[in-house]
Amino acid sequence: MAIVDSGSDLTWTQFEPCAQSYKQDTLLFNPAKSSSYRKLRCNTTLCSEAREWNCDKEHSCTYKYSYVDGSFTVGNLANETFTFGTNSGKKTSIPTLLFDAGVSITQWGIESGVGSANNATKKTKIINVNKISSNGDTAAAAGPKKGVNIIIDSGVKLTFLPRQLATDLEATLCESIIGTISPDPQGLFNLCYKTGKGTTFPDIVAHFTGAYIILPTFNTFLQVSDDLICFTLLGTDDLPIFGNLSQGDYLIGYNLVNGTVYFKQIGCSKVI
Repeated sequence: MAIVDSGSDLTWTQFEPCAQSYKQDTLLFNPAKSSSYRKLRCNTTLCSEAREWNCDKEHSCTYKYSYVDGSFTVGNLANETFTFGTNSGKKTSIPTLLFDAGVSITQWGIESGVGSANNATKKTKIINVNKISSNGDTAAAAGPKKGVNIIIDSGVKLTFLPRQLATDLEATLCESIIGTISPDPQGLFNLCYKTGKGTTFPDIVAHFTGAYIILPTFNTFLQVSDDLICFTLLGTDDLPIFGNLSQGDYLIGYNLVNGTVYFKQIGCSKVI
């Protein structure tokens, strides 16, 4: 079991022999039992492209990768082959890159969708958002005629929009939602409502370059307590992020050659 983080170029797991830094119930990866595991040498191009890379005493490539919450992972960069099961029961193997404490996946499976959003970069999954609408009307425009870039990040729960875009969207929702507004005790969300009969929330439509997707209530609102539900699209002054809550019930595919992202709406329970 692993979290797929499309906002990061690193996937990692704990390995043997290693002093565990956090509790892990699943088995640790043992490179000694892999016939395809090969450490990467320091004089390779891939090593020089790694974040905070260095050389150990064996001239193997080491790295350190830090996250915004202060956590980090360190290990050796190496070549490895990954084998996955498929719906047909057959297995497929993909040569990729493995770190003793992390993995960098260089190939993606693509699921064709009903629409596509252009301007996706090859390394970071970025698309262009032009506006947000609700109930058929434009609730908020991105501002510039060309829109703004937003990262598709499955490792972050919430969605963060440019601050003015989020503020305009919240104001539009306040006018359209009939219900009792209540403050969030945690202070995280700006717009929350008391749950009760008769309170309904509109769908949100995200308009990207070349496509749009409809976000039902479960993609944009979160029940934070028994009697409180909050709007989860927040404002930011940093790079906007399209989080995993907004991605729910969508299959998202990446065509790295053409720089295109595909969306296909599907009930996730149907494919589990």
